[in-house]
Amino acid sequence: AAESNDNYVVKGSEGEVLIPAIEDVVKSIDLNKGCIIIEPIEGLLSLNQKTTNKRSRHIQ
Repeated sequence: AAESNDNYVVKGSEGEVLIPAIEDVVKSIDLNKGCIIIEPIEGLLSLNQKTTNKRSRHIQ
């Protein structure tokens, strides 16, 4: 059986992006600032967006 994981739904100017809540992607979370620092795996952000993305990105 395939494993499943939780996802964060991040809303931005270009719509929603689903971010898997796994250590390989989520590098830090700052609840006070409402900020998640991620290192997206290849193709992760382009699944929901038309633009290409940098290796590391700050999304609020």
